[in-house]
This record gives sequence, structure tokens and C-alpha cells, in this order.
Amino acid sequence: MLLDRQHLRNCVAQSPLQSKPGSATTPTNYRPAGSRASERLKEPLASLGAFLRAGALADSSLMHYQRYWHQWTTWCDWMQYPRWLSGTDLNANASQLGAFAVYLWRFGMNKTGTGNTYSTICAKLCAVRWYHRNNVGYDPGVDASHAILLRGIRRFTSPVTKQYPLSAHLLHEIFRKLDLKNARVRLLWGGLLLGYFFLLRRSEYLFIGNQHHAYVLKLNGISLYDEATRPCKASRAKRVRITLMGAKNNQFGREEVRYHDRSGDAVICPVLAARWVIKGARAFGTTPEQPALSTGYGTGISAKELATTIKMAVAACGMDPTGYSTHSVRIGGATALLNAGADRLAIKFMGRWLSSAFEEYPVLTADGSSGLSKLMC
Repeated sequence: MLLDRQHLRNCVAQSPLQSKPGSATTPTNYRPAGSRASERLKEPLASLGAFLRAGALADSSLMHYQRYWHQWTTWCDWMQYPRWLSGTDLNANASQLGAFAVYLWRFGMNKTGTGNTYSTICAKLCAVRWYHRNNVGYDPGVDASHAILLRGIRRFTSPVTKQYPLSAHLLHEIFRKLDLKNARVRLLWGGLLLGYFFLLRRSEYLFIGNQHHAYVLKLNGISLYDEATRPCKASRAKRVRITLMGAKNNQFGREEVRYHDRSGDAVICPVLAARWVIKGARAFGTTPEQPALSTGYGTGISAKELATTIKMAVAACGMDPTGYSTHSVRIGGATALLNAGADRLAIKFMGRWLSSAFEEYPVLTADGSSGLSKLMC
């Protein structure tokens, strides 16, 4: 099993490798193999290697993989299969992994007995193979029949229901129902607008339960400027900048900076959004290094809270709320840009997509297709 990450960090901090250059344990004063110094290095080097291997996965991915591995071992014990696959017998590996995939597709590994989707099954199979590579040093591998089996599972898996985009009309509906005298509501509203305009993923600005990701938007990551991009008071701000240190697809912490000017709308505006967040954060005494939507130590505006707010507004408009979630915020911003004629590259950069996958997000609305028929005749 994987070593605990905190334990590994402690090993790194306490290892002789933390000594200063020129000390007896550094290569500059290298001693022949078998010496006391080289023996002292073996354990910290092994710990550092384990630390680096454990760090090959993002924390969120590691949590999923640990859960998936537990499902695999539970299933193997129940079915009287070995937990560790062969390093040479590909046919046996394909047979066992295939049986696991079929079981997941039909029954899942949950209390309701609901089958898993194709993408979830693939993720669980990847976790099993990753554990083998990391712990026993080989990839169990599969044969061509396994690939054909997965293709069949993909064909017979119901398509994932696409979330609907959050529109400007729904944003106005949400605004009308909010009590902005409440500091928590100010944070929620400002965060919602920042997510909409900057196409933020929920993990980039919201709390997931009572936790947040390391790359979540910090209060000091929000800056207000005048028309010449000079820092100014909130009342004179014409432009807002957000700075993100990492993202779901940027685990190495690369800095990403994005700007927006005033929209001209009295309600839906990125500059006003930043002001709402700053005003709400002031009421909670949020420090610059804390998440922008913090409401206290370890707490803040959660994804569940925002999703509930959106669903209530959708229901009030007479629509089905099941098709809306926090993901609707990011989709809504991308949809608004697409249908307004924004350049696709600008949409891609604003949303920090690394591939063309973003093209699956926006929805072509009636406004976006207006006038197209005249071009076709």
C-alpha cells in the first residue's frame, strides 16, 4: 500500500539530505561505498523515492485511487481471485480485469447496486494497474479481447446527461431573491459572478464540503484596477484581475492571470462581483492568504450551497432543476461567449482549457444561430 504522505514529508524534513552543501553527507564530500555516511543515506533516499512516487498523483486522484483499490480487493476476496495480477500471464489478467469490468457495469460497487458508467469503469481499471506499477513494479497488461470488451461497455452505457448552462436571465432571477445585506450572501453572489465571468471550475473558488483545494482562488488573488490598469480604490475600479496558482489541470502550480473589464450591466458585472467578494470577506475578517469565499477557519461558501441557490432559481422559473449544478456556471459563461461571437481561442484561454475539449461545453442558443439561415441560401 502507499505510504502516508505526511509521514513521507516528515521523513524528508528529518533526513540527512537536508544538510547544508559541503557537509559530510553531500556528494561534494563523497565517501566510498560502505562508509557510515553512505549507509545513513540509504533510508532517506528510499523515503524520498517513495515520496516522489506518491506525489505522481494529485491528492484528489490519490483519494479516488485508494477507494477504487479497496473496491478491487473487496471484489477479489469475494470472488476468490488473487489481488495481485500476474506479471506474465496476460490472458489471465484480461480475464480477471474483464470480469471486474462487467461486474462494475452491471452492479457497480455501491449500496443501490447501480452499474457504473464507462468512464468510471475505466478509471477504476486504471487505479488497479497503477497500484501494480507502483507497488510491485510491473503493469499487469491486457490483451485485445479486453479492449473489445470495454468498447462494448461503452456502446451499452447510457450517455451522461449534459448539464444546462446558467443564463443571464437566471442570474438576474437569483439576484432578485438574495438578501445582500447578509455578508455570507454577498460572498456567494460575488463568487457566483466570478465563476461565471472567469469560467471557473468549482474547485477553483468553492469549498467542497468543508474542504478546499490548494489552488482555490485566494483573497489576495483578486485585484481591482482603473482603466489604465493601475491599482485603485474599489469605488473607482474599471477592471478586475484574478490570479490562480494552479488548477485541476495544472497540478504544478503555474500562475494563471485573467482580466475582465466592467460589463456595463448594473447587476451582472465582474468588477462588481469582485467588490461583493471583498466586502463580504471584510465582514468575516478573511486574511489575504485565505480562500476568497472563506467564512471562517476551514469553512466557506460550498458547492452544495451554490448548487441549491441555482436550483431554487431554476425551479422558480418553472424549469427542471435537475439539469443544473455548479458546473452550469462554467458552461453558462462559455455559452454566453460563444453565442456573442467571441473567438474560440479567447474562450479556451479564459477557461484555461489545455485541449479542444472545451468545445463540448457551450450550447448553441437561438441568439447564437440568428442569421445563419441567410448564409445558407
